[in-house]
Amino acid sequence: MPTKIPSTTAFWELISIGLANCLIDCLGLYCESLSETVTDLTNTSRAFVAGFHG
Repeated sequence: MPTKIPSTTAFWELISIGLANCLIDCLGLYCESLSETVTDLTNTSRAFVAGFHG
């Protein structure tokens, strides 16, 4: 019985580490796409302003 507890703990540690890594990856992708969207909007507004003034 005592030998079962460490393996269960290790199992949950692996799961929590995996979830944390997944969450970090998802947040990274979200931030990346968000910054790309901001860049696109900035470029679009610059082009609009340039076209408006030109």
